[in-house]
Amino acid sequence: MEMVDLSRVIYDGMPKIPILPDVHVAKFLSLEKGHPLNVTELSLPCHAGTHVDAPIHIMPNGKSIDQLPLDAFVGMGAVVGVKKSGGDTTGGDLFGDLELAANALGVCEAAVEMAMQHARTRTTGGKHPIEHQVIQLKLSKMHMLTEALRSFVMRVAAESDAKTGNHSVNNVLLMNFATDAVQRVTALNMDVHAAAGTRSMPARVDKLVRDAVIWTHLAGDSVQRMKAVRRMKWN
Repeated sequence: MEMVDLSRVIYDGMPKIPILPDVHVAKFLSLEKGHPLNVTELSLPCHAGTHVDAPIHIMPNGKSIDQLPLDAFVGMGAVVGVKKSGGDTTGGDLFGDLELAANALGVCEAAVEMAMQHARTRTTGGKHPIEHQVIQLKLSKMHMLTEALRSFVMRVAAESDAKTGNHSVNNVLLMNFATDAVQRVTALNMDVHAAAGTRSMPARVDKLVRDAVIWTHLAGDSVQRMKAVRRMKWN
């Protein structure tokens, strides 16, 4: 089997999502300057460049990267191009927006898993919360929003790979929808726990709600949404 290295070169000032610190790469020691050896100094967040989001990235009790088996990172795969095309004035970087939206999807998945587990295992009044219609409606809403976000992420990635002209508009709207979805899903997760008679809200439930607020500062405002609508092409 041919092995293909998909990792990107790490360099000074390389792209990263806006909330992370900048990447710095500089020569600490240099043979050209008379030092006995070459030594490079690196300063970067662990989520810059090519990386894997370990479960602990969004789940308090998830596995860290050193706990994951190496064979999980070798196998068949597909490469999707997400390079930003010229002329996009709607704001946002396609690679960064896709990554942020995918992170929002991961938070939604974690919230759905937590809510389902809680609704199936906790007993209140002799019943599991999932037996109540109001909880069923909340869980179904969480699932639909999560799957809708997953489809939107895949759509934008596919449009970028196919280089269709409308991908930049969907790119902007993707981040806005990701914000709406992650905040709604995490809030519903809290509702499920509260409605199920939880005496004290689990810290990880509250944390997901607080984490979801971050997307408000990354996705732009309603003006950006309206600008994107004006660029839509209607058949």
